[in-house]
Amino acid sequence: METPIGQRDSNELLYLQPYSQPNAEIRGLEDDPTNARFGMPNMYEITAANPLSTLGSSAVAQTSGNRSIKQQKFLVHHSRIVHIAEDTLENNFLGIPRLEAVFNLLDDLLKVSGGTSETFWLAGNRGMQADIDKDTELTPEDANALSDELEDYTHQLSRWIKTRGVTVKNLGSDVPNPKESFNMLIALISGATGIPRRILTGSEAGQLASDQDRANWSDRIVERRVNFAEPNIITPTIVQLSAAGILKEVKQEAITYIWPSNFQMTPLENAQTMAQKARAAVNYAKMLKEMPVMTIEEARDTLDLDSEIPAELKKMIDEILRKEEEEAASTRDAAKAALDDDMGEDDPDEANGKPGQSNGPPNDE
Repeated sequence: METPIGQRDSNELLYLQPYSQPNAEIRGLEDDPTNARFGMPNMYEITAANPLSTLGSSAVAQTSGNRSIKQQKFLVHHSRIVHIAEDTLENNFLGIPRLEAVFNLLDDLLKVSGGTSETFWLAGNRGMQADIDKDTELTPEDANALSDELEDYTHQLSRWIKTRGVTVKNLGSDVPNPKESFNMLIALISGATGIPRRILTGSEAGQLASDQDRANWSDRIVERRVNFAEPNIITPTIVQLSAAGILKEVKQEAITYIWPSNFQMTPLENAQTMAQKARAAVNYAKMLKEMPVMTIEEARDTLDLDSEIPAELKKMIDEILRKEEEEAASTRDAAKAALDDDMGEDDPDEANGKPGQSNGPPNDE
């Protein structure tokens, strides 16, 4: 693992394993200024811990039939590592943790929810006020007895209080309302992450995320794919595998990324989209027949169809064109024959059998 990949290894990928920052420490940097990797890590120390240790002793005891894995450390050359860092600045391996912007906000949100529960419990159990009449004289024994009865009532040991000259009143309290604090924290988290609020918290009762929120979230996903996943994860992985001979060597500009659709439409939206595409296809067909301004391939691209015409469809188009050409030729032949007949009937000399004479009116003389 300490040697560069490709020197002692076969061109076969054994496995890929992710490691977090605490378990993948940088143990050396390239110090040669003439090297293209100057200042970049050239050696890592990987800590492979027992995965069952994170489950607790009880979970480990339940899996006693499995062989335990001892924690071990080993050095790994940089050519075997795909280093992924978030929000890098001066270099490509030291960045800002993705949760740093919202970690304190999430902690505050937990405090609001937990503190509200505690406050509600304290406010729900209202205190009492024992108002002793000014004309009432209490002996020390009476005062102690009254105190004991109030404590028994408070601790639910008794549901009644004996009083004489004493009026017991409930102390008022306000029920906490954490809505404003909660909404403020959710708005801050939404702004820090770029996730629309309705997408972040889920649809409310009877209210789905608006089309604008869905469109914004779709744009956010596309941005994340193009600006982070492709250049920082997928492309370096392809380059590393190509250098190891596992994949064929390809140029980065020749790589095409195909992602699944990130905008899921409802059945109603899907039906409306299909209807609009059908109308557009009819209009394109008329345009291509009457006044073509684009090719069939370009029209198919506009409809999000494969630009290459399927063989069956191409065969149908050729058959339609052949029939139209035959009908046009037949129409031209019929028109020509009719024109020839009309010209024969309109010749006056041939009609009267007297060539060179006209059929004008007789001379008065």
